[in-house]
Amino acid sequence: YLEDTTTKIAEDETIEGKVGEQYTTNQAQLEAQYELVEVPENANGIMLRKQTIVTYYYRLKKYPYTINYLEKGTNQVLHTAKIGEEQTWGTVINTADEVIEIDGYIYDSADKENLSISTGENIINIYYTKKNAKVTVHYYEENTTNKVSEDIEINGKVNDDYNTTIADDIPSKYELVSEPENKSGKMTEEEIIVTYYFRKKETQVNVHYYEEGTINKLSEDIIIKGKVDDTYTTESATDVPIKYELVAEPENKAGTMTE
Repeated sequence: YLEDTTTKIAEDETIEGKVGEQYTTNQAQLEAQYELVEVPENANGIMLRKQTIVTYYYRLKKYPYTINYLEKGTNQVLHTAKIGEEQTWGTVINTADEVIEIDGYIYDSADKENLSISTGENIINIYYTKKNAKVTVHYYEENTTNKVSEDIEINGKVNDDYNTTIADDIPSKYELVSEPENKSGKMTEEEIIVTYYFRKKETQVNVHYYEEGTINKLSEDIIIKGKVDDTYTTESATDVPIKYELVAEPENKAGTMTE
């Protein structure tokens, strides 16, 4: 019988004999999922006038199960396998209840929707794929969000390597302030922002005060320092000897600084 029931799991056997004769009983030959609870005390003995009843009780065995967490396509182990508590033969394990969160990965599929505990290997393989990831690269003028080149997006998967470079269409009047620390690295679940900052190049305006037709100085040169695109204004020196008069004001006496 099945333990604590009168449910038969094998046919009864009858042993015929005489009072006082020895009798011996044996376990039934059952399927592998059954195990004997214990040998009955009267499994062997002497026949009596009264019928002797010998009852063997069996129960279903328990078996462990394993959940593997793998990367789809590579079978790389992403998380320590779960060794489940032993379950009675026939118990159904629902795969959906075994899905876990793994950093950088998203659940994809499993090799079975559920597992019925059996006498063989009890294994569920759950597969994950890397999450999508993105790196956005900005090219800004220093201390602003003014673009000096269009943004670039790098798409990939979490933990992929990425590398960024200076855009090749930055106007020549700009120079790089410094390379960002995260210009290269590995992609993460969170979007990575890489920003290259540029500033206008330093330049200068040189003002000369010459005698007409020569490079003889009538006053010392003046240097106006600034950056490309800064405006500038010049004027006649105040210490030019009085015997000289201005021929004409230069056309570029005021304007915008260039490289």
